[in-house]
Amino acid sequence: MPRRPNTALRILLPLGLFVVGLGIPIAVMVNTTNRNAAQQQAEQTPGEIAPGAEIPSTEGSGKEAAKPGAQGETQPAADAPTEQVDSSPTENTEQPAPPPAPLQTGIFVAEGFAGDPLATDFANLGDLGIDSPFRLRVEFSHLGAGIKAIRLADELDSVKTDRDAKQGIIDPEHHVLVQQEVVGSLRQDMLVPFCALGVEVNDSLVPLVIAPGNAPAWRQVAADEPGRFEAFILDDAGERVLRIERHYTIAPGSYDIQVRQRVENLSRGAFDIRWRQFGPIELFSDTGYGGDKRRVRFGYLFDPALDPGRQWVDATDFLWNRRKFSGKNVEKHFPGGRIWPNERSTERTYELVWAGMTNRYFGAVIHPIIDPAQASIDKVFRVVERIDYIKLPDADNSMVMSLTSPASRLEPDAILSYNMGLYAGPLSTEVLEADTMLERLGIPGIVVYNFGGMCAFCTFEWLTGPLLGLLRFLYSLTSDYALAIILLVVCVRTVLHPITRWSQIKMQIFGKKMQNMAPKQKIIQEKYKDDKQQLQKEMAKLWREEGISPTGFLGCLPMFLQSPVWIALYATLYFAIDLRHEAAFFGIFQAISNNAWPFLADLAEPDRMIYFGAGGFKLPLLGTIDAINVLPLFLGVVFYMQQKYLTP
Repeated sequence: MPRRPNTALRILLPLGLFVVGLGIPIAVMVNTTNRNAAQQQAEQTPGEIAPGAEIPSTEGSGKEAAKPGAQGETQPAADAPTEQVDSSPTENTEQPAPPPAPLQTGIFVAEGFAGDPLATDFANLGDLGIDSPFRLRVEFSHLGAGIKAIRLADELDSVKTDRDAKQGIIDPEHHVLVQQEVVGSLRQDMLVPFCALGVEVNDSLVPLVIAPGNAPAWRQVAADEPGRFEAFILDDAGERVLRIERHYTIAPGSYDIQVRQRVENLSRGAFDIRWRQFGPIELFSDTGYGGDKRRVRFGYLFDPALDPGRQWVDATDFLWNRRKFSGKNVEKHFPGGRIWPNERSTERTYELVWAGMTNRYFGAVIHPIIDPAQASIDKVFRVVERIDYIKLPDADNSMVMSLTSPASRLEPDAILSYNMGLYAGPLSTEVLEADTMLERLGIPGIVVYNFGGMCAFCTFEWLTGPLLGLLRFLYSLTSDYALAIILLVVCVRTVLHPITRWSQIKMQIFGKKMQNMAPKQKIIQEKYKDDKQQLQKEMAKLWREEGISPTGFLGCLPMFLQSPVWIALYATLYFAIDLRHEAAFFGIFQAISNNAWPFLADLAEPDRMIYFGAGGFKLPLLGTIDAINVLPLFLGVVFYMQQKYLTP
């Protein structure tokens, strides 16, 4: 028998659900009203920021709480762009921060310093005197407060002993012809390494290379402070709203130049700021043979999943010859000229630590400024978000790096820092490892004894270090690099002699057996010339009877496997800066000729027994001939005599 329906439950249950559904939106509205009222009350009592507190940039994944610190500018980890505010002390630091200042709008231009002597006569930084503690001298340009030239105290242009002929590691200002708006008119302009291109203010670039009217945009802060420059940006009312400072410093005995750059907000409004500048311009081609070895290099950190410690810097993935930036596929690999981030770095989630340009013996490397005394360091180069290459319209089609920073909000009375370092010196592992900061940033990885290209895979990099160490040890015994190289080759050949001898014996035995078997082979070939299948069987039978194995052909394999050793030795001698401008045999040929004879005057160059001058003459298929080198001819004679009289 079916149960009777419960009429009361059918009425009360829908009614209860209706009341609950109506109560939820009412409660949400009441709670929201109370929260808005509390927020309005808090905004009516603005809080203050403690002196020296850092205001994090709005860029990135989120905001961090301000951290108290010393009043004034504080260097952040890895030189990330940082905002700072100087404010009066307050008793209640727990109150919320004031609302953000409105974004400053208008037209902005660089202030000109026409007629200011501090804007045209920049003093050099460093000294090249005999008793000077500095290893380099920096000469500045009035264009963008950039570097006109860097000259090293210990490196000369040539083997001549003229102390005034210093080596320019970063080329001087590049004079290039640029097309103007008026068709047919050309003007000669200059592109300066490391110059400040400008500041993007609210997505509009304010040039800082030179001020309107061709007036200088930078001036030296004080006559007795070389390397410290300032510039100002004006609004449409002619008021100074931004102050930019660039402060170059070098430490005695160091090849590293530290550039502390800051943008200070002088107005009461906020700005969106992005810093843009040139990096190093491509170094000169410093080789007379072996091809152009100018390269672009990067140091990077792996993905945190692969390297949780984030302290090991690698540089093996990028060994780019300048030829990579020419040809039809350059735009495919580097769209818009962007070389970092690139396809490989994006795919493998690399993070940039340093970037540089090198030639055969020298390098110019930009990097963050860190405190090497700290146990754990943020090594990411956060000041640089993007690196582009720009081709210069000069005869050599030189390249310059263009650096762009991440965008950051600059509040009133705040400062953004864009500090970076520039190593400009020899490609020497010992020199780089002697600087603790450079060593911790992995910059010694820029030194490679590798030709790249087809020979890259067969060059044993792990062999170049011991070979160079042995060369230096032999030099300490002989005091002459020519004798040290001869002894080094003797050592390498002695070590490889057992393999060479075994290979030669095997090849000679195999050749003798084949020679003795030749008459029997000829008889079999005549007998079975019409039956190829039977001919193969009889030939195989003859080989077995004579005890000859096809593996005898492999007697040359051990000699072939020695090739990487000789390639590594050649690469070591080619790239070792120790041999640069070193005369052979204690400079005896130069002493006899009073430095007039270039024969073996520089072990890094061909011997030049007969020198025709820098121009030389051209021959079809051979190119320019500037000298007759006798050592290759002498080596050919030695090989001929060895094959004719010494080979059994």
